[in-house]
Amino acid sequence: MVVETTTSRSSSSTVVTVRCYHVVKIDGYSRSLNSHGARPAFSSSPFRAGGHNWHVNYRPMGSSHHPENTEFVSFFLVLDDIPADGEAVMAEVSFSLLRQDGTPAESRTSDVNNFSVSRDRAFGYEEFITREELERSEFLKDDCFSVRVHVHAVKQQPKPYVTVPPPDLHRHLGDLLSSKDDADVEFEVAGETFAAHRVVHGGTLGSHEYKQ
Repeated sequence: MVVETTTSRSSSSTVVTVRCYHVVKIDGYSRSLNSHGARPAFSSSPFRAGGHNWHVNYRPMGSSHHPENTEFVSFFLVLDDIPADGEAVMAEVSFSLLRQDGTPAESRTSDVNNFSVSRDRAFGYEEFITREELERSEFLKDDCFSVRVHVHAVKQQPKPYVTVPPPDLHRHLGDLLSSKDDADVEFEVAGETFAAHRVVHGGTLGSHEYKQ
């Protein structure tokens, strides 16, 4: 399994994107067709992506939800975790058949789905490929074939707030006037001269005599 993480930021949140590639190998395709039950189903080993546990569900004779698609092979990505109240587990999923050299060929990709509210916390393709097409393809060899599942999990995290200390403008202005640093105006009051700053006393300059 290969995991790749990218992060993008906006003014109000941080979006963390995790891409996870998980390869499922079906070893014994013909045996899976002869398993007990009208619609056999098999689960892959669990894996993690986007902070959650997942597994892949393989159904060699289609999904039990639709009895008319028995000629299809179905694949589903299943969220194992039970989401917390109000949590939206968002992910895009892609299923790709692999050639014998391990490179992907046939692919089917979904939009971003909310697995928290989907049926059985799962999403996939009931009609991924027909068994006839699979059995005639290069993908099936020695009764084995592989599917790469690409999970693109999207997680939005609130931007942390910064606590700003309360303003202390009076003290800062008092320090500025006391220091006389960069003073650019002089006031004369009752024969006494005071150094000041034009920007601070801009609203009162019109009513006093001042010197530059």
